[in-house]
Formats: sequence, structure tokens, C-alpha cells
Amino acid sequence: DALSRSPAALVVHNGLHDLLHTSHRFHAPLPSTLHQWKLQLHSLFPLIFDTKHIAESAEFIDKMCHGTGLDNAFSTAQSSLFNKPIINLGEGDYSNYLKDDRTHEAAYDAYKTGVVFCRLVADVCDMVRFNRDSAALQAYRNRVFVMHPPHRSIPLDPHQDDASPPPAMQRILTRLGALFTGPFKSTQP
Repeated sequence: DALSRSPAALVVHNGLHDLLHTSHRFHAPLPSTLHQWKLQLHSLFPLIFDTKHIAESAEFIDKMCHGTGLDNAFSTAQSSLFNKPIINLGEGDYSNYLKDDRTHEAAYDAYKTGVVFCRLVADVCDMVRFNRDSAALQAYRNRVFVMHPPHRSIPLDPHQDDASPPPAMQRILTRLGALFTGPFKSTQP
């Protein structure tokens, strides 16, 4: 509840499955249509950024020479290609995050996702302070990466004009939806 009440953006990396799981387990069972799920998700998290979608974009794909998985994107974001902003871990003993690989530890993956987001956003927006309404970020708002060419992302905004997903995308969403409560139907209400 606290997360959905926060005005902060929700930042994920390759987060379609995470978003489906979170909305199903912590809010309500998945609805029967993709459009209804987008409405449900938008009411919980009105602003979502997927760092995998950002890293796969035309602006960054050439810089992501080792891939766009979280570990590779994090390594690239830590390189000299992206030297701003300076990221401090804050108060507390987080020294193990600086010297040990804690991959797939939830807090460490969240930290890596945050670093990737901050570095990529600072690069594309050339900004010192994050502005969620920046025009340069519009292409990345409320879109989540999917690994099915030619459709590399799907919009999450229920008010955005997006026809029913193409058949291949619908099969992916149906399989993901079936993991929880049953398949999404492509029809809108």
C-alpha cells in the first residue's frame, strides 16, 4: 500500500512478470483482459519505468555492448560511458554491495536497477535533478520490455491508444496470465 500511495516512479528491470505478480499477489486477482489489467496497474502505479526497455532503446543499445540484462546493464552504467550522477549508498553499512556480488538478492537487484535508471536517465536528459515530466523521458514512461521482435515493449498506460496486441504478443501475455489465474483475453471492455 505504501508503495502504491507514493508519488515516486516505480522502476523495474525487465519487469512485466514482476508487475503481473505484484498486482495479482498484493492487490487483486488478475482481470480477464489486458486492458482491465492496465487499468488496475495504472491505479496502483501511475508512473513506471523499465530499465530494460530504456537500455534496449535506440539511444543506448550501441553502448550496451555486453547486453542489457541487469548485471550487464549495471556494469555498463558503472563504466566511463556513464559517469554521472555520482551515486552514494547513504547511511548504513552497505560496504558489502561495493565489494561483493549479491546478484538476485532483492535489495541488491533493486540497487542495481536504480543505478542503471539514474545513469541512463541522466544521459538521455542531461539533467542533474530527475524530472519525471521531462519530455526526453516520454518514450520510456509506462512501457515494459518484452522479448518478442518486432515488438520490444508494450504500453502500460490504459489510456494510450494501443490496439489489441499482435497474435504473437497475445500468446506471451496469455502464458504469463495463465501462471496466475488464467489467460488474458485480447478484447477490451
